[in-house]
Amino acid sequence: IESKESKLVELQKELEESNKRSQLSMSEDAKNREELLAELQEVKKELSDSLAKADEALRVKDETLELKESFEEELQAKIEQLQSDIATAQAESEAAAKAKTKETKDL
Repeated sequence: IESKESKLVELQKELEESNKRSQLSMSEDAKNREELLAELQEVKKELSDSLAKADEALRVKDETLELKESFEEELQAKIEQLQSDIATAQAESEAAAKAKTKETKDL
């Protein structure tokens, strides 16, 4: 009976130790999960910040491109107007030169 009782006490001690190890392991697992979750949240925040910066950079780039295109359109319109003015001035100059030549011949 004594050996059975001592065996029972020994088994109870082993069970208690096993329970302690299980609780410790569960506590460590919970701590590790919390640490991983905190790290994941930090990475998520960094990614979110990076995306926000990238979105802002794209917005600025789009605005700059629109402004450039607008300037190019205005410049092209001015070039076309200058070309028209030059053609008109040349035609008027040629007409004046012809008139002057005719006037000189008539004299």
